[in-house]
Amino acid sequence: MQGIKSVWRALPAGVFLGASLFLGGCGGGGGGDNAIDPADADALTQALAVKVGDSQAVLVAGDLPASSEDDAAPVVVPGDEAVDARAGSTVELAVDVTSSDGADLSALFAKVPGAADYFQATLAPGGSKRLPGGKLLTALVVSVTLPQNVRDGRFCFSIKVADSTGLISNLAEVCVDVGEPDDSGAQVVEALQGTWYFACNVGDGESFSGSLEVSGNTITTTESLYLNTDCSGSPVDSYQETLEFAVGAQAQASDGGDAFEIDITNLSEGGTALCLIRVEQSRFLLGCGDESVRATVLENEFTREPESSAKACFNPVLYETGTQVVEQVRRTFREQDPGGPTPVGGIIGQGEFTRTTNTLGPGSFNGRNVVELQFDEVGDASVIYEGEESGTEYVEVDAAAPSLGFAGVQYVSQVRESYDPPILFPFNLQEGESLTYTISFNEVDINEDTGELEESSGTFPLTVTYAGREVVNVAAGAIETCRFEFFVPGGDDGEDDPFTEFLGVGTGLEVLFYETDPATGVETDRDELVGATINGVTVY
Repeated sequence: MQGIKSVWRALPAGVFLGASLFLGGCGGGGGGDNAIDPADADALTQALAVKVGDSQAVLVAGDLPASSEDDAAPVVVPGDEAVDARAGSTVELAVDVTSSDGADLSALFAKVPGAADYFQATLAPGGSKRLPGGKLLTALVVSVTLPQNVRDGRFCFSIKVADSTGLISNLAEVCVDVGEPDDSGAQVVEALQGTWYFACNVGDGESFSGSLEVSGNTITTTESLYLNTDCSGSPVDSYQETLEFAVGAQAQASDGGDAFEIDITNLSEGGTALCLIRVEQSRFLLGCGDESVRATVLENEFTREPESSAKACFNPVLYETGTQVVEQVRRTFREQDPGGPTPVGGIIGQGEFTRTTNTLGPGSFNGRNVVELQFDEVGDASVIYEGEESGTEYVEVDAAAPSLGFAGVQYVSQVRESYDPPILFPFNLQEGESLTYTISFNEVDINEDTGELEESSGTFPLTVTYAGREVVNVAAGAIETCRFEFFVPGGDDGEDDPFTEFLGVGTGLEVLFYETDPATGVETDRDELVGATINGVTVY
């Protein structure tokens, strides 16, 4: 790999997520003459470190602020009644806060009952989800670092939250059980199950990104290699490797926190790396040495994706050789001309057709490595675009990022389109993020007046925005989707050209597509899914 060390050779050291905790420290349960009893509220409070996000809590003397007797006050609900921890570890206490729209959360208060002081942390605005009825839901994580010398036992936190109007929430309680965890590694294996992603990893003039899928004690890595230092553009190589791992004893990482020994064997290429891993609530840290020396530094970070992530709408099965997708589509045309025969927005044409797509496999198009998709449309001829009933699409697939790029299409009618770089679906964008770039295009189309083929080329700027998850109601039902908004300023007719695509969560299929007339705001061409199968299995 020309000087880049594959990410799995530098995996992290262990904590288990299922219990929402960071394992840390050395030795168990504390001890010695200076040991702190969890029942000693004042001694424990002075030894704890508390953070909420990036905000370090400070100690304030006295009792927690009184709760407001107001229906608009925030409401705090703990994620767990109790979590497990160990001396020297950092434990995460999850709380959900429901608050009134327009009133940001301003502060969190936490107190060990019986202590003379309490912790106060400033809360940054934002990070809330809107609930039905106008309320906001904010998920907070209180990180509490325990001292190395705390004894086994239980202590609790009384937690309240204030909003920007000065209203104080109810009191919620979360307890922490300090003691020896199960160091057999079974909890680490359980916490690792599922999908993890790693950000751009930079080497000598190269970079790569990708994901891990953990099932049992097997890891499938998907990685893409780029000839730049920011994982941008098209990868020069995408590949998968199969790894097998075994979790061993607890150990101490270079940062002083607890980790687990983990041996990772590359079944694809051979060789075993001696690693450390720490699994936390939404990430794990990994460091790997070679076959003779175990790593102590946790160099690499792997994260879970937020629930709103677009990655759930990337389905690699669609691009595997031999896959067949059959979709029933309803297409609607609406009046956009104020002087037209029907009111603006009225239906002027509607019909259904079946689109069958077969994945032919890898190919090349305009010098790009692509996947070829052969398609055929049969149905109501009034809504199938003339000359575009069948052909082959060319899609650039980066399974590691992940992303899809529509590089072009060749229709049987000789009509064709090509785009360089491709029109991109960047599934690695977070909600609200956009990407703007310039595309060169070449098109051969049928002249509506003469019926002759004519060629055109040029460039245009394109902005794609991942707008987040959205449930859309189409003929196939209410379907959760990822919403991508595309915008071309000054399109073919000199006017702005906005269009929106909704891809199904889990399936990756186009559930809904529509264009919008920028002058009137009227939805014009619209495709909605009526039903679909993937390899003969009904998905909608």
